[in-house]
Amino acid sequence: MGALNLGGLTAAVAWEVRRAARRAGAWGLLLAAAMVLAVAAWAFARHQAIAAAGAQQRWLDRPVAVAAVVREAPPDARDRLQRFDTRLLPHDDLPTQVQDLIALAESERLVVARGEYRPQVDAEGGFLRYRMSLPVRGEWRAVHRFVDAALRAHPSLGLESVQFQRPQVDAAEVEARLQWVVLAQLPRTAAARSTP
Repeated sequence: MGALNLGGLTAAVAWEVRRAARRAGAWGLLLAAAMVLAVAAWAFARHQAIAAAGAQQRWLDRPVAVAAVVREAPPDARDRLQRFDTRLLPHDDLPTQVQDLIALAESERLVVARGEYRPQVDAEGGFLRYRMSLPVRGEWRAVHRFVDAALRAHPSLGLESVQFQRPQVDAAEVEARLQWVVLAQLPRTAAARSTP
């Protein structure tokens, strides 16, 4: 039925175009062309609206698949504590880890200054926090690569803070003070004393 109405409308517009062309001359033809364009735009808009309504209805009628949600039970405190304990660095490996950090820094062509090392026993947790302040000097990209490589290589290592200094605004090198912490097991004698 929409096609019939459009056909009748087209015939009426064609008749009006011929009539306007006979009466008004060039202005009549321009007016008739404007009417033809208006009718074509209206027909195109109507066609688009019908197509959009059909697409929307197809979207609403589509079958909807529901993804299955698998939820694991959250680990209890004991499991989390056991996982934490397995990630602690053995106390005897602390010197090796410090040497490895210095070697990683030197492999990035960083100059390593003398660091400060301070063990801190967490008696309630039953582990040791080994804090290290390690100043390095070099290109900032090298510092970034060093930090990234150190954190990837040592799961018990954490970076607490970084402070950058540049001697001059246009200097290529930076001085970085890296504050590290290693979570380690207590020495065997201290661990033996803390267990009842």
